[in-house]
Amino acid sequence: MTKSESPEQNVKQFFDNYGNQIRGTGNDASASANGLQGCDPSGKRVNRWKVYNTDRPGSWDALINGGIAQMRRSAPIYLSQRAKVRGH
Repeated sequence: MTKSESPEQNVKQFFDNYGNQIRGTGNDASASANGLQGCDPSGKRVNRWKVYNTDRPGSWDALINGGIAQMRRSAPIYLSQRAKVRGH
């Protein structure tokens, strides 16, 4: 996430840099990803907002959105299988 020397510094630096951009997105993964890309929850660019992972913004965007899509497909299947194992 950052080039800090400890996990605590990593988290602090991350939220110092991007906290305002993702604040209030809760469990809306798409809104969080948009915030990290310098956009509001609808995907519209916000002036002066930073873009996370500027080294590879196109590939990062595809990676994060692909991961979100995969989790949306897999989580319901996982939860239903877990419930069967637990007898619910």
